[in-house]
Amino acid sequence: MNKRLAKHILDSITGYRSRDFIFYKHPLGDVVSGFAVDVVPSGFQVFKYTLPLYIKMNNFNLNYSVPICDDAGFFYNSRDVEHFFPGIVSKYGDEMFGLRKAESFLSHVKDLLNKQLLMDAGDEYKDLRSVDLRYCYAQTLVMLNKKKSALGELDLVLHTLNCHFFGGDRVTVIDLSGCNLASHDIEFISDVIEVRNMLIDGSAKDFLLNRRMHNIAKFEL
Repeated sequence: MNKRLAKHILDSITGYRSRDFIFYKHPLGDVVSGFAVDVVPSGFQVFKYTLPLYIKMNNFNLNYSVPICDDAGFFYNSRDVEHFFPGIVSKYGDEMFGLRKAESFLSHVKDLLNKQLLMDAGDEYKDLRSVDLRYCYAQTLVMLNKKKSALGELDLVLHTLNCHFFGGDRVTVIDLSGCNLASHDIEFISDVIEVRNMLIDGSAKDFLLNRRMHNIAKFEL
């Protein structure tokens, strides 16, 4: 999305800041929550945007966001985006602001995961988006001090990817020969293992809180 359109949208709404294609309320909480405009081949799609700040963040993706699918969410030209965007914010703004804390975001990401799993049903190789959503859900559980539930979700992430690990409570050796991931995604597995081991050691939440602070600084550059 071009800078002119982003500026015009920002000028039309009150109390928001922007980063690239994202429009969000400040100060940031555990989650960036607001709206995003994605340029698609036939026009512009508006999303209800969320991005948890305690996960490993390589880019400002739409993985945890939901498109506004009624007539108010899709536009064929930038002029209509500018004109109707304030109405979208008025309609959904309170809902999105309520998702800025991990407690409220938990049910949101769980709902996204359940819907994705229904789409994956019967697929021998699970869609990697469901794995990513489950990992996000597990880290949100860590943030809420739900250790037992988080551990179960982290183990399910590894098992879903056919990763076999050894070493007792802490993962010390892992067999990646059966993983359904490309080599460049092994970093994802390493992060899962790191958070899992820290959860066993009791330091996972502090690790995610530090990651959150780092990502806030990164997001607001």
